[in-house]
Amino acid sequence: MTEPKEKEIIKGPDGFVAAFAVDGKTIVTANVDNQIQVWDTKTGKSLVKMQGGMAPVGAVAMAPDGGRVAVGYSDNSIQIFESANGRNTIGIGMGTNGPKGVRCLAYAPDGGSFACGNNDGRVHLFDAAKGIQTMVLNGNKTVITALAFSNDGKTLVTGGEDGVVHLWDTTKGQEMRKLEGHGKAVRAVAVSADGKTIATCGDDATVRLWDAGDGKQLQTLEGHKGAVHAVAFTPDGKTVVSGGADQTAHLWDVATGKMLHVLKGHTDAVRALRYSAEAKAVTTWGVDKTLRVWEIK
Repeated sequence: MTEPKEKEIIKGPDGFVAAFAVDGKTIVTANVDNQIQVWDTKTGKSLVKMQGGMAPVGAVAMAPDGGRVAVGYSDNSIQIFESANGRNTIGIGMGTNGPKGVRCLAYAPDGGSFACGNNDGRVHLFDAAKGIQTMVLNGNKTVITALAFSNDGKTLVTGGEDGVVHLWDTTKGQEMRKLEGHGKAVRAVAVSADGKTIATCGDDATVRLWDAGDGKQLQTLEGHKGAVHAVAFTPDGKTVVSGGADQTAHLWDVATGKMLHVLKGHTDAVRALRYSAEAKAVTTWGVDKTLRVWEIK
């Protein structure tokens, strides 16, 4: 892999939380005024604006096909918007049995369901089309801060403020194993395309790689100078990309744990990222309101 080159700087996307569409063509953000926007990642143009609820936004997620946006709030509610026109199609008002403060959201790869992580340590699964709760996963002992599905949707990985990662069987609603190693809160989790490796990152400034089969920790990747907020695998599973509070993104070799490159340019924390196999590029989003595209060869 040659030294990555910063190909583009795209100004515009404003917010403190964000999520890319699977195809990378759009990104959804939410700002402190509860304004949710879908942006074109090539131009930085705002495509649609949606006004969120009264309570502060806790998380956003975009459906795999890019057609819907899920927004979770601190008052336990969730709204589903159509990303093409901003129309609010589903409103999920949680009663006393619902989530206590939404902290993270993630769609299953087929788009048929989504998961919601909350302040009370529970994870709720919903039918994405109907907004009906289908399952509740209990067992976490702290705030849920990160979620990711495996490609087949049968495994859900959750991370918490206690630094513990849990693997759940979504067909049975049962915990499969627990991964312990982070010294502080986990901020993001990812599953390799083949489902064999899990990447986690957090406030302890590390990225950790785990064997999904037996839960063994494979690598501890150190290099960030602060909390790590985002992590993703390349499609072949050979490289991990991470972004953090130190305003950088790092590329790591999965097999050896070696840091391959550091991507510098953002002037605030990197909170979301995506690798495009077609473009052979990494796109990073920062709180500095920019998308940066890095050519990777």
